[in-house]
Amino acid sequence: MAYASDRGGAGSLAIWLRPFPSGEATRLTAESFNDSDPDFSPDDTRIVYRSERDGGGVYIAARSGTGAPRRLVAGGLRPRFSPDGKWIACYDGTVPGIESSSSPQRRGAEADTVRFSRFPFPCLVA
Repeated sequence: MAYASDRGGAGSLAIWLRPFPSGEATRLTAESFNDSDPDFSPDDTRIVYRSERDGGGVYIAARSGTGAPRRLVAGGLRPRFSPDGKWIACYDGTVPGIESSSSPQRRGAEADTVRFSRFPFPCLVA
């Protein structure tokens, strides 16, 4: 189970993981800004979440906590993995319509395409 909590006492929300049905909770994120809305990838290896870091955005991290979280897109609320794990849908806070655009972004050796369409999910990350 993944959830956002301020139980660390720093006054901001962090992402916590807890094995189900029993087990000790561990903190995945430990920054001084709010992290919320976690969602597991279908293969349980990654977690996508909303963070207020650097003006806010959708971030992805390894469930194991290894490596640095990576920002996928600025803005974006309530990120969720698609059932096959190939897409992440998030809401960008705009009023739904029919406008759309696509913008390729290069990250390291792999190219990611971030598609914004205001209907039905404004923010899709491949």
